[in-house]
Amino acid sequence: MNLNDVMGVGDKTLTLLQKLNLLTIEDLITYYPYRYNVYKLSELNNSGEVLVVSGIIEGEPKVNYIKRNLNRLSFRFNVNGIITNVSIFNRVFLKNNIKIGRNITVVGKYDEKKNTFTASDIKFEVINGTKIEPVYHLVNGINNNSIHKIINECVKSRIDVTDYIPSYLKEEYSFIPKLDAIKEIHNPTSSANLKRSKLRLIYEEFFLFMFKINYLKYKYTKNS
Repeated sequence: MNLNDVMGVGDKTLTLLQKLNLLTIEDLITYYPYRYNVYKLSELNNSGEVLVVSGIIEGEPKVNYIKRNLNRLSFRFNVNGIITNVSIFNRVFLKNNIKIGRNITVVGKYDEKKNTFTASDIKFEVINGTKIEPVYHLVNGINNNSIHKIINECVKSRIDVTDYIPSYLKEEYSFIPKLDAIKEIHNPTSSANLKRSKLRLIYEEFFLFMFKINYLKYKYTKNS
C-alpha cells in the first residue's frame, strides 16, 4: 500500500507529507505526536482558569470585523441551562459549522459579570470526562486534524509493523503489542494506557540504538 492509496491523500497532500519526510505508510504511523492537549470537562465558573465546557448552540452566529486582521465570531450557547455569549477571534471560517441545536465543546475563560465566554478553541463534539488530543509537528498547508485523520486511515488499514524487541524481553517487561501501542499513541484512551504505550515504543528505540552500538563494537573487535 502506497501513500497515494490512503484516503485523503492527493497530490497536494503527498507533497506536504514529503516535506515532513513522510514517504511511506510506516513513516506515517510512526510519526508520533510531540505533545498532547488534555481537555478535562469543567463547570461554568468565574475562576479565571481555562475552562472546558460542553453545551448546545442556541443562536445564529454573528461576525464582526473589528479591523483588517481582527474579526470576532459570536453566538449564544447553553451550558446546563445557563445561556451565555461565546466569542472567538479570527475564526470566521468556523461560521458554517455553528448551527442551532448542535452539541459542541468550547475552551476558554468565562466572565460571570458580563456573562461572556471568550473561547480559544471550539471542538465540534461533546467531551465526556477527559479527552487527550495528540499534537504533531506541521508545515504550512496541512493542519493537525488533517494529519491525524490520515494517520488514522493508515492505522485502520491492514498493515504489518516490524517488532524489533525479542519475545523474551516482551514477556519479561509485559509489553503490549507494537501495533496496539501505535494506535494508543495516536488515539489515547487514558493517561495510563498512553504511558504504557510510550514506554514500549521508547524501549524499542533504545533497544535498536544499543543493538547497533554493540554490533559496531563486535565488528571492531573482530577486525582487530
